[in-house]
Amino acid sequence: EFAILADNKYVNDYSLMELSYNYNHDPTVISNSVHSGKLPAIASFAKVKSGSSVVSSIKFAENRKDRLIIRLYEVEGKMDEVVIEFKTLKPSDAWFVDLNEDNVLGKDVEIEHDRIKFKMNAYELKTVMVEFSK
Repeated sequence: EFAILADNKYVNDYSLMELSYNYNHDPTVISNSVHSGKLPAIASFAKVKSGSSVVSSIKFAENRKDRLIIRLYEVEGKMDEVVIEFKTLKPSDAWFVDLNEDNVLGKDVEIEHDRIKFKMNAYELKTVMVEFSK
């Protein structure tokens, strides 16, 4: 199965990558039982602001279920600044880890109120561990 893109509105690498990813991957759905809650039926817990970096996965840390792991990669071959704004949680600490979730030297993740901010190099893959205020 393949697709041909006949429209030139997807001119940059990021848009083309997003289009091809959505074509090749079915949406992931995690169902839950009906329950009361504070949030509206349609809500997001985080918003990613980036020029050319993509979130590839978000999961709980293997050994610490109170921490999130966020994996990203840069797709256009240029420096990028990533800002991740959390809607319902407030980050208390964040740092880079390797694929085994071990701390990587150097703390280049800034925390500003409800968001974390860091830089990505061209074609770089980064994994960030985020801890939240209780």
